[in-house]
Amino acid sequence: MMDIIANFMYEHGISHEEVYSALSYAFEKMWEKLYGPGYKMELDISNGDFGFYRILEVVDSVEDFKTQVNGKDFGSIIKERQNLDWSQSSVNEILRVLKDRVCEIKKQREYDFYKDQVDNLFNVVVKRTVGKNLEVRLAGGYSGIIPWKLSVQRERFQPGDKIKCRLTEVRFNLEGSQLIFERRSPEFIELLLKDMIPEISNEIVVVKKVARDAGVALKVLLHSDEPTVNVIGVCVGFGGKRRMMIMKELCGEKVDFILWKKQLYQQILSCFHKIPIVNIFNNDEEGVCVVIPHDKFGEALGAGGRNVSLISRLLETKIKLIDEEDFKEREAKSREAEISNLETYGISKEIAECIINCENVKDIINKTQSEEEKNSVLEYFHNLRQEYLEHFHNMGGDPSIIPEEVDFKICENLVENNLRNAEDLREFSPQELSYLTKIPIEQCLVLLTYINEAF
Repeated sequence: MMDIIANFMYEHGISHEEVYSALSYAFEKMWEKLYGPGYKMELDISNGDFGFYRILEVVDSVEDFKTQVNGKDFGSIIKERQNLDWSQSSVNEILRVLKDRVCEIKKQREYDFYKDQVDNLFNVVVKRTVGKNLEVRLAGGYSGIIPWKLSVQRERFQPGDKIKCRLTEVRFNLEGSQLIFERRSPEFIELLLKDMIPEISNEIVVVKKVARDAGVALKVLLHSDEPTVNVIGVCVGFGGKRRMMIMKELCGEKVDFILWKKQLYQQILSCFHKIPIVNIFNNDEEGVCVVIPHDKFGEALGAGGRNVSLISRLLETKIKLIDEEDFKEREAKSREAEISNLETYGISKEIAECIINCENVKDIINKTQSEEEKNSVLEYFHNLRQEYLEHFHNMGGDPSIIPEEVDFKICENLVENNLRNAEDLREFSPQELSYLTKIPIEQCLVLLTYINEAF
């Protein structure tokens, strides 16, 4: 019998402890079949032989004859060795129960293993299509499914195709573990990039964000703290090999790698790196407005607005594309409306155009024709300054950092670059601040000097 057990262990790849547990269960079931339930039994195979014992507790008065016996040494335990029936039918019954038990152990072992592998990437082979679901085969003969709702509907596979997928869930049922895979989430894309690009796996390059129209286009925002690393280069690979491998795995899906920037303005330029940008400005209703040349507008928008939609999701910011020709018309109408507004202050059209052209305030005042018009201009600029500072405050800025000597309109440039208080600005030199925000360097010098002295 021990030889049979040894062969059984080898055949099913189970441990000595698991065999002991299964044998105990099998012998208990055999005893229960012969004498009924309720007995306490113990199996001992430590000496290379089977010892099957009935466990009895010594008591003064027997209440349960199956587990108790009369005696003087109350509370002690007696083990009575039982004679086993080693007939062929008994052996077959034990082996049958043992196999059932081993199947349960293997199912549990499989479940415990894959439960710890959730959110990992697996190489699988397509087995067949079951309804709308895809059945796949793993190494070791295990099977899993990619449900239709977790798959990419544009992808088409044939039996035998080798693909990668992410394990998202393990379900335990009577038939064993059911492995659920998927190929459409951002988590799958990040695992795929780690698998195919060693620099991402080694965390030299970090995936900041993923935006995807599954089966069509993918945009990945990347960053590295190592200044010597060519982030886009290592991800694209020599001759574009790495990107082509990723596109092949995604069944031809277009892949675009984008360098992460700290400031939103620079990040938008990075996202539209192949397209010239005419202007970028904030609009409370439309979000961040990006003005595109007329001949490049369709390319920037993408088919069905897909390109700008993916960029908006990537940056978690509402982005509105504006055709340059439409922008010029809007500017002309806005200019006319602004002139009409200025005329309500008693300002002449000539002076109003000077204001709109953003000429120096002192020069504008010197051009006024009367003391009344001069006061009107000063009143207008005072009210406008208050509006800008109030808007700056509503956007989380500190209005006290803007001195009187500085053009208050720089508030817009500061907000666009997420610079809202003295601490945000203190780390910049005038040249750096001017380059980042497009504020004239003379204004940056006055602003930073004031901040260093007053804060």
